[in-house]
Amino acid sequence: EDTTRPPRSHPFWDDDDEETIQEVAAGNPSLPLDVLVQLTKQVPYAVTYNPSTPAFLLEQLAQRRHLASAVARHPNAPDTLVVQLAAHRDLHVRWAVARRSPLTPDLIAQLAADPTPQIRAEIARRSDLSPELLAQLTGDQDAFVRQRIAQNPLMPANLLTQLAKDEQERV
Repeated sequence: EDTTRPPRSHPFWDDDDEETIQEVAAGNPSLPLDVLVQLTKQVPYAVTYNPSTPAFLLEQLAQRRHLASAVARHPNAPDTLVVQLAAHRDLHVRWAVARRSPLTPDLIAQLAADPTPQIRAEIARRSDLSPELLAQLTGDQDAFVRQRIAQNPLMPANLLTQLAKDEQERV
């Protein structure tokens, strides 16, 4: 009997080994394109982790609601797709876009005006905000957004002074 390997009934031999191997393979940048395309049917989420996933596949995957935020984080997501995802109804998708770098000034401005405070707060953390957006977010109605903008190292003294006098202790 071979004692160097655990028996097949051992928890080490999980029934999910095949799927796990597929997921790992899907994330490998050396995977041939035809195989990557095939794996979009079996383990689509794992394909979004492959840094070599081409734009056309990301556009297809973004049509699946549960994959849109993962696609928004992907470095190969084309600009046109990122613009579409910035207007997505799901706040998690917009949040993923807000965390991308770089973003165009227009897209940053769009997200800085998002109706959801969490998106505006994420934008407030960015190091590429214009003076106009710093001022806009300083006057945001949500205290959490004002707190985040107060932490931004780009903040000029006059805006920080304004925030230091904020009526909300959280800021």
